[in-house]
Amino acid sequence: MNKPLGLLFVFCLLCLGVIFATEKANYIIVDDVVIKLSSQPFEKSIKSHFAKNDSTFIPLKRVGNLLLLEAEIDGVVGNFIVDLGAPYLVLNSTYFRDYEIDNGYYAGTLVSETDYVRRTKVQKLSIQGLEYSNLSADVTDLGAIENKRGVKILGLLGVSLFDEYVFDLNIFTQQLILYKGFSSSNINNELILNTPIRLLNNVITLEVKAGDVALSFSLDSGSERNIIDNTLPDAVYEGMRILGASSVNDGNGGRTEVLMAIINNIQIGNYNLQKMRTLVINLENMSRAYGNKINGMLGFPFLTLGRVIIDFKGKQIRIYQHNL
Repeated sequence: MNKPLGLLFVFCLLCLGVIFATEKANYIIVDDVVIKLSSQPFEKSIKSHFAKNDSTFIPLKRVGNLLLLEAEIDGVVGNFIVDLGAPYLVLNSTYFRDYEIDNGYYAGTLVSETDYVRRTKVQKLSIQGLEYSNLSADVTDLGAIENKRGVKILGLLGVSLFDEYVFDLNIFTQQLILYKGFSSSNINNELILNTPIRLLNNVITLEVKAGDVALSFSLDSGSERNIIDNTLPDAVYEGMRILGASSVNDGNGGRTEVLMAIINNIQIGNYNLQKMRTLVINLENMSRAYGNKINGMLGFPFLTLGRVIIDFKGKQIRIYQHNL
């Protein structure tokens, strides 16, 4: 398929400023907003326990395509985004500005050597009886997301907070269950997808195909939409239908136009993702930030396929048909 010349202009814009990643700073996309993170590894010294039994039930709130849960950090209670695209805990600087900052983790960015991402320590995080202690966290501005959704957001809960458990997400019932051990034998619903996952640098990836082209997509519950790289072989875009322009927030108050398209030939295991509404952007810098080649991202629309069970230790994701 011949990509229109208009794509080249949009792609150039993207390369100039939508997603940055350097040796000094990394970025994630949350609700079409670019969020700065430090490049330092997450210092994971977690002691967690379940209040009862071997599982905990966590009610969720949906705001737009964001999934929120209530948690408490050092006595402060509020909404956190469940974000499997984030590597670890991220705090909103609006509410945690008084925390002691570890100067060893300051990180400049491409656009400014004085625009810092800050790293701090959290004594205690509680989620419905599940307790963590001695957590490192980035402190950054999440105001753009709050303004967009009109809700107070204390931070992001990333992969490293869930990777000791089986993660059972049901968007339709607005419930998250975390298990110490889990058996799928008591699930009677139809299994529609079962495929291995990889976990590298706290990034969840799945192997997918577009025609005969093998690709690697990350899983990102904080992304409002699915995303695909714009530099892949032409066969990947076969049958792509361009819907028009969309936009993402660049994290500095500006917005940049990107393409929105329908992709029809993405296959995960035996499941074919039909009419996948997708942003088409350059993911080269995102791959560099992840330390892992990423050809696309599966966001919130992917999680609406059914009941999603991520077995981190078994390195498997299963999706069961939801009974509406």
